[in-house]
Amino acid sequence: MNKKLFIIILCILSSCGKESEKASFLSIQNFSFVDPESPSLWFDENITDAWVTVNGNFIGAFETPSNIPILELEESTNDIRISPGIKENGISGSRIIYPFYNFYEITESINTGETKIIYPETSYQEEVNFKFLTQGKFELGNMFEATENSDTIPFTQNEEVFEGLKSCALCIDDTNQSFQVITIDNFSFDEFPAYVFLEMNFKSSINFKIGLVKNEDLQNKAEHMQIYKSENWKKIYLNLSQLIIPNISNSSFQIYFESNMLDNNLEGCVYLDNIKVVY
Repeated sequence: MNKKLFIIILCILSSCGKESEKASFLSIQNFSFVDPESPSLWFDENITDAWVTVNGNFIGAFETPSNIPILELEESTNDIRISPGIKENGISGSRIIYPFYNFYEITESINTGETKIIYPETSYQEEVNFKFLTQGKFELGNMFEATENSDTIPFTQNEEVFEGLKSCALCIDDTNQSFQVITIDNFSFDEFPAYVFLEMNFKSSINFKIGLVKNEDLQNKAEHMQIYKSENWKKIYLNLSQLIIPNISNSSFQIYFESNMLDNNLEGCVYLDNIKVVY
């Protein structure tokens, strides 16, 4: 081996060893969602990341659980802030701090070389608002109706349910080859929100599309995205801000779902639960 290269490698290894000796570690576990004031509202979460700041310095975003090396900590007290992160629109390459969850903050003394285990908690911020919070559980009826373009109707059922007793099913087959359903109630905003998200749990054997209808006019609909099938129940956060906020003045909105046999080339069902608009 080239002598100079050997010396460089030794220096690097020596440096890494010294850095590891100085490092402390934060072992950040998965977030727990707590809401002691409203335990019956079935607030679930799909927090995938921890955005970590220590003593005012941003360390990075990490999938949880993670062991994170931290250099040059103040051994007396260290202010640690952990913000809950999600996959925006369910996309792994689009990770953000969820704007409606509280961050978790603690002050800890951590000795050099020590690993501190942290169990972060979060909840919705006090100023957060919801739409369809009750209807979206499907316990008292269905929040959707079929449009004139649909071969079938949405129905509540109790065989495939994420939480509670009922959920909504949207199915297609060789006889009923397409569905297009829309929320019975529309929603509007008195003020401009900073963000508007749709949260929901779904399980699906087919792909389907979701979007918004403006002012109860099906000709004035905008697709948000296609959602791909999932064998297991999945929580997703859909950012509707760009569809809603620029069009918010004098406008009302409805959510639509649609799918067909032509796009999927197979029959199947979409199951929906815990739908709510958060802003």
